[in-house]
Amino acid sequence: MNINSDKIVQLADTDTIENLTSALSQRLIADQLRLTTAESCTGGKLASAL
Repeated sequence: MNINSDKIVQLADTDTIENLTSALSQRLIADQLRLTTAESCTGGKLASAL
C-alpha cells in the first residue's frame, strides 16, 4: 500500500475533525456500511468523534 503524502490530512482543529467525521458518517449510512475502530494511540478519539 502506497501512502500519498498529498492525501494526508493533519487533524489539528475541531472544525476539520467534525467536517471529516460528518462526511464519513453520512457516506457510511448512505452505503449501509459499518466502521469498526480499535484504537490505542488515539485513546478512542476517532470512535468518539464519529
